[in-house]
Amino acid sequence: MNATLSSIATGKRSLIAALIGGSAVLLSLAAPAGIAQAALRTIQVDGKPVTITQVDTHNWSTLSPTNADTVKLKDGSRGEFWTFDVDPGQCVNLTMTSDDFHPYLSLRKGSPDGDELAYDDSKGDNWAKIHGTVDGNGEYYLLATSSGFGEHRGKYSLDVDGC
Repeated sequence: MNATLSSIATGKRSLIAALIGGSAVLLSLAAPAGIAQAALRTIQVDGKPVTITQVDTHNWSTLSPTNADTVKLKDGSRGEFWTFDVDPGQCVNLTMTSDDFHPYLSLRKGSPDGDELAYDDSKGDNWAKIHGTVDGNGEYYLLATSSGFGEHRGKYSLDVDGC
């Protein structure tokens, strides 16, 4: 199932992605030719770790209690928040994949716990995807986690691509 977001932001804004569903550790693995991995760093937003990446990158992480970049959610799952810069009118494809659990992506506005604008719960597949054009103001957060309640652990990838 693809979740479509028709409006994300106007003005250059940071799109913040939050990955939930176990601990997330960025792995320094070599990407296939033609795919870039961003030089990542983590900041704090509302007391939560947020990993900064870039558009047109392939990122790896792990949902696990030993990954300090993840947070425990209200439903018992674990997640990681991500952010990247987008331009007004820019189209983005956000894709999370995992062979260890069913991914869940949630795009929120204003804060990691803000209003949910779009989501994809993978419907039992090994991927979740949000696609849309940025045309609203504000900060955006992508929460990536596992589908369902409780803590699911494992490796995942997050692709942040322009359309």
